[in-house]
Amino acid sequence: MSLRDCLAEHQAAKATLRDKLDRVRIEGEQHATKFSEVALNVLNADVANVWRNQHKIESKLKEIQSEAKKFTKQTTTWVNTYQAFNNVLKEVGDVENWLATIELDMQVVSDSLIAVSEANRLQQEKEAREAADDGVRHPMVVS
Repeated sequence: MSLRDCLAEHQAAKATLRDKLDRVRIEGEQHATKFSEVALNVLNADVANVWRNQHKIESKLKEIQSEAKKFTKQTTTWVNTYQAFNNVLKEVGDVENWLATIELDMQVVSDSLIAVSEANRLQQEKEAREAADDGVRHPMVVS
């Protein structure tokens, strides 16, 4: 084997190795591209899922905020109604107290009128007795 044959054999082996290396590099690039695509699709699917979930959460949050506003308005209405009812009850209590006071005053007036009436009756009876006693003592007095 001559040097020229060795050189030719070496160059042929080198060319074969270079071709094999180019095929492996191309296959590696293809596999890396496929891996990137698959990984990107998986990540995109996860990102899309997160995005959908985020929009669902935002939608539910808006619904809850709306319900909270309605509940607050309703609660405010209930509180105002309760306060008005409570004030009416206080007024009824005031009226009952006023009526009790008036009733007591009327009872005092009634008792006073009865006492005055009784006193007048007794006075009239006394005067009548005195007049009768005077008439018995003085037969000449004509009534």
